[in-house]
Amino acid sequence: DGDCPAVCCADFSAAHLYLAKQPSLRGTLRDSSACEGLKGLAEEQVRICQRQVEAMDSVKHGAELAIEECQHQFHNRRWNCSTLQGLQVFAPNETLPRTRESAFIHAISSAGVAFAVTRACSRGELEKCGCDQKFEGATEVHPKRVGSRKLLVPKSSRFKPYTAHDLVYLVASPDFCDRDPHSGVFGTSGRQCNRTSHGMDGCELLCCGRGFHTAQAEVVERCSCKFHWCCSVKCKQCRHLVEVHTCR
Repeated sequence: DGDCPAVCCADFSAAHLYLAKQPSLRGTLRDSSACEGLKGLAEEQVRICQRQVEAMDSVKHGAELAIEECQHQFHNRRWNCSTLQGLQVFAPNETLPRTRESAFIHAISSAGVAFAVTRACSRGELEKCGCDQKFEGATEVHPKRVGSRKLLVPKSSRFKPYTAHDLVYLVASPDFCDRDPHSGVFGTSGRQCNRTSHGMDGCELLCCGRGFHTAQAEVVERCSCKFHWCCSVKCKQCRHLVEVHTCR
């Protein structure tokens, strides 16, 4: 009927990341009534689910991609995008502070869902992939709603104006050094660090000046690999000891 899978463009919150922690939705969401049983979705997201039930498994996949990419991008930093157990994702009550990390979560979760839904459309996995007239010019909706509202202006001329490539945030981030379960902060104690690095993955910065433990660990790697005609590569397994450094 020409309806557009608008779920791909919805950026109400990072709430749909809850879907990444749930089992596959294929066969589970047989009709729109099941949408209300999905935990963690905002009210508007439930309504979108009811309109686009078939797209929700793609949304779940997009949420999984977002978390995976977030953890990859930040794996060497104090805040490493770790997820909590069960259905909780980044914070126990999902009331994320308006920090730069929160801005990134919103951005990458929207990108992940948009990518997954678009790919499902291109593969023919979704029936409703076209957009009808009511969605044309949707990119202008936000500017029109803003109207004459004053744009963000730097407080001082010392700061450069923001651009389309910047993430806007309102609250300064914590240092993420100490564990704070209420805020979903794991702290850096026990994290592996690089003793020789002066970057964010280095023990000095990652461990917040608390120092680090050094231990030896056995590593098993492939070695002495040989190509055999035709066509396989056979390797031996070599064991050796390495030093592992973890934050106090």
